[in-house]
Amino acid sequence: MATTVAPLPTYPLIQQPPSMVVAQNIKDKEKRKRNKYIKRYELSQIPQYLPYTLNEQDQLCASGLFSSRPSDLFLAIYGDMLKTLERLNNPYAGIVAPELLACEGIVPVTITSKIFNCFKHYYDTIIRADTEILLSCGFWEIGRNVGVIRRALIELNRRASIRGKKVVVKVLWGRASLKYHKILHPKQTVALCLPSALETPFLSIEVSNAFKPLFGVFHTKFMIVDRKVLLLTSANINDKPNVEMVVHLEGKIVDSFYSTFNLLWGVEFTPQLPLLGTPAPPSSGFVYSQTDEVHTPCVFHSPHSAVPMVVAHRGPGYHAGSSDRDNLQNTAWLSIFYRAQKSIFIQTPDFNASLAVKGILHACMRGVKVTIYTCRFYNSNKERIPGQGGENIGVLKKMYKYLMYQGCAQNLTVGFFVSTDMVHPTKNDKCHIKFLSADGQIAMMGSGNMDTQTWFHSQEVNVVIDSALLVKEWTDLFEAFQKTTTSGLINPLLPISPIVQIDTMMQREY
Repeated sequence: MATTVAPLPTYPLIQQPPSMVVAQNIKDKEKRKRNKYIKRYELSQIPQYLPYTLNEQDQLCASGLFSSRPSDLFLAIYGDMLKTLERLNNPYAGIVAPELLACEGIVPVTITSKIFNCFKHYYDTIIRADTEILLSCGFWEIGRNVGVIRRALIELNRRASIRGKKVVVKVLWGRASLKYHKILHPKQTVALCLPSALETPFLSIEVSNAFKPLFGVFHTKFMIVDRKVLLLTSANINDKPNVEMVVHLEGKIVDSFYSTFNLLWGVEFTPQLPLLGTPAPPSSGFVYSQTDEVHTPCVFHSPHSAVPMVVAHRGPGYHAGSSDRDNLQNTAWLSIFYRAQKSIFIQTPDFNASLAVKGILHACMRGVKVTIYTCRFYNSNKERIPGQGGENIGVLKKMYKYLMYQGCAQNLTVGFFVSTDMVHPTKNDKCHIKFLSADGQIAMMGSGNMDTQTWFHSQEVNVVIDSALLVKEWTDLFEAFQKTTTSGLINPLLPISPIVQIDTMMQREY
């Protein structure tokens, strides 16, 4: 028996007018609107992303520290990033030693939970340090989670005193200041609620301010312990009750971020880093405690060998406007948008960067199924400031309108975040995770949002990972820690226009 396929929905932009003259006027008006949107996004001016030949792929494989051959999509992204470095004529523009740009690593565990649970993993990792800790954070707000860091350092000092061996602790943070790369005085360190030298005689704590005036916001968030463990997180050190993500990485990728930390520090270390000449081992042998095991949702990833990875950072754009767009972070994102063949999934607190909007529209018009999970409201007042891109609602409605004109709105699915303890998207229910996957093979995560600030101004750190296994487990995890799919989805296949669905959802007071 033949199966009848239901036609895709059509969304009438206007009702049929009674008069042919009125009809023609409205038709002309709609045509002008359509042309306005086409001109706005200028998709005809998108650069060509040509495939790499087999010989070029072989050369890319040989240039990275890979023990297995990466996927074609990963190699294309990596190749595009190398072209950016050549164009910039600066091998260190990636904020990493060139030989450590592309390497490999393993991911034993990923935690997605409210911020307080994420910092429990920080605590468990810090207290086990033997030699050194490198901590980089975008924002540092004194409160409960700063207290977690403080208590962890005090406990580490107790353990170090028993061993009779000092531990070196370096902290990079960003606070608006005209003094770039300023080492804080011990009194200023104590003012951050870090323990004093009298409290922790077996720790050598040094703090540097890495904010680059005027617009170069320091937005990086990661920690390296003993050059064995890298915690790459979406979380600032504050008490905002956001859902956050901590990805625990090991292997050669730790050396890459170790190099990044050295370059970000910018001045001489006092004392010098004890492990500066010691490369990261393939695995740390980190054993999880009971507190790690109660994190929910939490994925202890299936055992796997080292997978290809490439770091995709961006330096601070300290000028006004959006001219600072040529960097490895943006190159990696754009390469994924224009090269993905089947699907793209994005989880981000904000979505308004012009290059991201154009890239996603282009993907949808090529037939790629795109899903964007974002927040109903996140920093809306700041995003409305001229030059910041606009709030999520307005941007997504414009994207849907454009795709409706082009007849491919069915390729974009939007979800507004709903946590597991809520039933609808609310103003105070917020997810701060920054994650992207494509074609079930590639994942990219780190500190970068899909907003104007991240794309054109802030200092960011990210990693691109090539593993179908890990992408599948992350996909399952993203369904487990939220109810967005069931309670916050805008479904473009319904007979109701996606724009009307968004307006209806926004009118509700939750």
